Amino acid sequence: MQRNLGFGAGHNRALASLASAAPYHLILNPDVMLRPGVLTELATVMDAFPQVGSVMPRVLYPDGSTQFLCKLLPTPLDLVLRRFAAGPVRRVFSRYMDRYDMKHFDYSRPAYVPVLSGCFMFTRRSVLDMVGGFDDRFFLYMEDVDLCRRMSSVSRLLFWPGTTITHGHAQGSYKQPRLLSFHIRAAFAYFNKWGWLHDPDRRARNRSGLSEVDLGPGRPASLPTR
Repeated sequence: MQRNLGFGAGHNRALASLASAAPYHLILNPDVMLRPGVLTELATVMDAFPQVGSVMPRVLYPDGSTQFLCKLLPTPLDLVLRRFAAGPVRRVFSRYMDRYDMKHFDYSRPAYVPVLSGCFMFTRRSVLDMVGGFDDRFFLYMEDVDLCRRMSSVSRLLFWPGTTITHGHAQGSYKQPRLLSFHIRAAFAYFNKWGWLHDPDRRARNRSGLSEVDLGPGRPASLPTR
């Protein structure tokens, strides 16, 4: 009987099995809905920005509202508050939490960001190969944050609002204890790898990884905008 290798390891197995490498590789969750032409639009964007290793479109809830899926690299406190804070505690730390979730961010403008959500990442295969794909130590959760961190050392991570997709966003770890245990173990694995309190690279990447995109003269007129 075959065992479940995990989200990241499954993608690594798929990448290794391809006889010839396509220029792009799509990472997405099963509750994502795409309209026709989305992948063609994102390939056009990637062709126009060769420095970009991964692009994420604007992600919408089924009711059409925006999901705040661009993030900073997390601290342990960020994850604890986001998952467990409620009532008065959430209100006291609301501004701190909004900073991590980048709720001040203008989701109508393209930008380079520190972390893209693994629910949908349109990635450049050469950059994936350069960083060695996903880290197999992450069975489920945090593998996208770890991958973004490594990809951002050799490329840029782009949020592109000119293309949109719809995501159910089930938030399974908020509802199922087993998934919550996976999430907690993944968080421990992430901070054991990158550092808990002492992580100077995190602050530098959170500062340098957030910037506007140059859309000046010379960009193809075919770039999708909405």
